[in-house]
Amino acid sequence: MARIIIDTREQRGWEFPNAVHKKLDTGDYSIVGLETRVAIERKSADDLLGTFLRGRARFAKELQTLQGYDFACVIVECSMQDILSGNYRSEMNPHALLALLCNMMIRYKPVSFIFGGDRPHSYALAEELLNQAEKLMEAKYGAR
Repeated sequence: MARIIIDTREQRGWEFPNAVHKKLDTGDYSIVGLETRVAIERKSADDLLGTFLRGRARFAKELQTLQGYDFACVIVECSMQDILSGNYRSEMNPHALLALLCNMMIRYKPVSFIFGGDRPHSYALAEELLNQAEKLMEAKYGAR
């Protein structure tokens, strides 16, 4: 099981067994020894909206950095159905939000945007992604 790092600035984040809290330059979660190769950014639906409305430039800069990682993704704690039905706290039109998301997905490829559904499913997905990323990075780069 991967030794997960949780960024010290992460608010209302996921708690993993045996995780360490450490400042990460990019992303909210990584793996000990792979901090510049593997990252997951977590967003709730409302956080994603806030990022698009008030922090888009900062988020774009973070995504640019993540493009250079071996594996990086943004896990959104909602479903695409939630996005398209406007199931979030904002007056932003769902189709305008979808257009912004699609623009980001294309512009910052290969960073993946994954809609995990609810919080528990997003957590499970993140945990398994980090475990698999650690195995693949060890195979690629050798033991750390």
